[in-house]
Amino acid sequence: MPEESKENSTPKRIVEPNIIPAGSYMARGASMEIGTVGQNETEVCRVVFTLEDGPAKGRTIEWLGWLNSDANSQRTAESLALTGYRNKDLSTVTRSVVQLVIEHEESVSEKNGNTYVKARVRYVNDPERGRMNFAPMPTAQKMSALDRLNGLVAEVHQKKPAGIAPDKGTTSFGFGANSPPPAPGTTPEAAPAPPAGSGKKMF
Repeated sequence: MPEESKENSTPKRIVEPNIIPAGSYMARGASMEIGTVGQNETEVCRVVFTLEDGPAKGRTIEWLGWLNSDANSQRTAESLALTGYRNKDLSTVTRSVVQLVIEHEESVSEKNGNTYVKARVRYVNDPERGRMNFAPMPTAQKMSALDRLNGLVAEVHQKKPAGIAPDKGTTSFGFGANSPPPAPGTTPEAAPAPPAGSGKKMF
């Protein structure tokens, strides 16, 4: 039976069966191989990870590290180093636990117009990155910190635009997500640019 085309079918959204929920997971490499993909035979390394926590614990997902440019090769090397890989020994990819950020990726078929949704590893991160030693405060210090926070939060609430009554349970700061729409004929202010170096790295 011929495959449906755009002309004789309604496009569908097809989600990968039993798709892994999007989120961050601790994971460990299970296997690694090097090969090529596509007609251009683009060099790539493939690592299969086993998830070690969360609702998909025990399941596997593959990650592709591209070697088709200096920049991509560098990012791939950084990600592989986190797994413990070294010395051309593919089995060393199992040495260390990493943090995977998994997202749901959508792609549209040019042949039938269907949208296909699958889980994809977006980043391979160091699980210790950004962690700090957290210790509880003595009671007096804790109360002092809460007093300072209370005053600062009160000042923020006082900056609400005059004459605007926010909906119950919402906050309507002039710079916030619930700020009123701009007046007709005016241009809303652009959101501030994120600080340099705040973007995520790696796959």
